[in-house]
Amino acid sequence: MAIFSPAFTNTLKHEGGFQENTADRGNYVCDISTGAWWAKSTANGFKCQNGATPSLVGTNWGIAAPTLAQFNNRVPTRLDMKSLSAFKAQDIYKAFFWDSVKLDLINDQDIANHMFDIVVNHSLNDGARIIQRAINKTGKSITEDGVIGSQTRNTINDLVNEGKKNQLNNNIVNERIAFYNKLVVINPSLKVFLKGWLSRAKAFFLSPLGVVGSLAVLTAGIIGLLLVRRKKNR
Repeated sequence: MAIFSPAFTNTLKHEGGFQENTADRGNYVCDISTGAWWAKSTANGFKCQNGATPSLVGTNWGIAAPTLAQFNNRVPTRLDMKSLSAFKAQDIYKAFFWDSVKLDLINDQDIANHMFDIVVNHSLNDGARIIQRAINKTGKSITEDGVIGSQTRNTINDLVNEGKKNQLNNNIVNERIAFYNKLVVINPSLKVFLKGWLSRAKAFFLSPLGVVGSLAVLTAGIIGLLLVRRKKNR
């Protein structure tokens, strides 16, 4: 069973402090009475579901403005976001992005860490679809419904037990990269975030050979180099 703390610590490496970039939809929030906390992208910028202008509140510790609104059950102020403590951010992360999808039931910590980072960075629905597409590219067949439920978790655990952990993990990395690139094609203003997004995804890459295989290759390489040098010195 996976545990929350390592996943939270790892993801926090990729999340910064307070920022209010006007190109980031996560920095805006609507009153729930407008139809949703999240604003939508339109030709005229971000708008609430009813066409109202959302509030620019910002993001802190990677917590988006709508996420903080949902947690507090009210629209936060810019000061609320700037003063958000790491302890409260941790509570939000655990409630919304760990417990809600029962990541403790994943049998491999590395995979659980990656899944947690995905749903934090991509949202629960988009993150789930990325993971499900990656699963199906291993030869398994599950429904890409955007929900991390028992079918998705059980299939992931089966793949880990079958020794396909690294294949699954790296499929997920590739799906994340494709998702980011597609976002930028759809909305070129997001290109400013692309380099950081790609670095974040690639940070989760695992050697297809695994740790033991990588050590074996390294050892063989060192032995080969020594033999070549020995031959030259004769």
